[in-house]
Amino acid sequence: PPEEAAAEPMLRLSLRVESAAELDQVVRKEAAERLSLPELSDEESPLPVGWVLAERSAAPVSGTVRRFLLLAAHQLEEELPESYRSLPQVRELAASLRRLVVERGFTLCVWADG
Repeated sequence: PPEEAAAEPMLRLSLRVESAAELDQVVRKEAAERLSLPELSDEESPLPVGWVLAERSAAPVSGTVRRFLLLAAHQLEEELPESYRSLPQVRELAASLRRLVVERGFTLCVWADG
């Protein structure tokens, strides 16, 4: 039988982060949801979703916007195999995540499967 087309994701939350207070806002994603940063979209992470900050998980996950960004940067810098960590695009992505914490001015999205 033909494979079913993947359902389009549905945007559940779009949070514009411009201030330190918004960085400290707690965001909750359900187990079947993903968090993303549309501003970090590229060929492998196209819009509308963009770069996925937190994938689907076994259980719901809550944390501040800041925590999600810094955890993702840490995972890229420390938890990937060395052969991936040393790639320029991986190092740049980790730096971009850390820069967002300082500079702000981005949108965090929560996506549910359609």
